[in-house]
Amino acid sequence: MKASTYAPSENLVDLLLDAICVVDKRGRFVFVSAACQRIFGYGADEMIGQVMIDMVHPEDRAKTLQAAKEVMSGAHKPHFENRYLHKDGSTVHIL
Repeated sequence: MKASTYAPSENLVDLLLDAICVVDKRGRFVFVSAACQRIFGYGADEMIGQVMIDMVHPEDRAKTLQAAKEVMSGAHKPHFENRYLHKDGSTVHIL
């Protein structure tokens, strides 16, 4: 099949079971995959533009900001774990 004739009907990222989030330099969500609604309870329209750290469990905010700083400086952190707050108030564990 030619690449030019293949046009998937949905964004391939939205087919993944993992949440994919893109955050800008100000810490605001600029993209979230469809899995975010299942994992966090918020739709993309609710998350886009929101500050990411506000969704992080309060006890994990300092370590999350430190890890983000390290990643922005070039560090590789493939096994970072923290907790987020689900829309219903429950805790979501993220690796």
